[in-house]
Amino acid sequence: MVYTHCPVNQLEEDPEYNKGREYALRRLGRRECSVDDLRRKILERGISPAITEKIVENLLKNDWVSDERFSRMLIRQQVNRSNGPRLIRQKLKAQGIDLSAGQLKEISSEVADKGEVESARAFVERRYPKCWEDKKTAVRASQALLRRGFSYTTIQDVLRTSHNEDES
Repeated sequence: MVYTHCPVNQLEEDPEYNKGREYALRRLGRRECSVDDLRRKILERGISPAITEKIVENLLKNDWVSDERFSRMLIRQQVNRSNGPRLIRQKLKAQGIDLSAGQLKEISSEVADKGEVESARAFVERRYPKCWEDKKTAVRASQALLRRGFSYTTIQDVLRTSHNEDES
């Protein structure tokens, strides 16, 4: 069956539509997810692509799923884990959301209490407190910051300034 011009009330009587819609609502009830991720999960359940598109369209229309809301949630979560913008952008792309650097910075500044340098410094102080005294520890700290998605300039800013300079 092709559901391109089928009225909604006929779709709601279709068991396949109901199965897919119920699954989507249960999934959204547990946690927020991106539109692309939800679409993929519904298709994995064996629901046809045409019906999946109708389900997603209906959920979008009713604002039950939102890429913007999901992006804000993921960015807030990643910033709180001291992850940098590159890693956050990579995680968003994995969920099917492509944000520019400017959009990511704008959303990050809205949800974060501290900036990128402060976040990196807090991570280093927590995990590598002796990095300002020992070169080997400083190298480990810089590698850890790179893995967390911080830029070279941010890492240099954090490691150049001594821990004692900030406290004075």
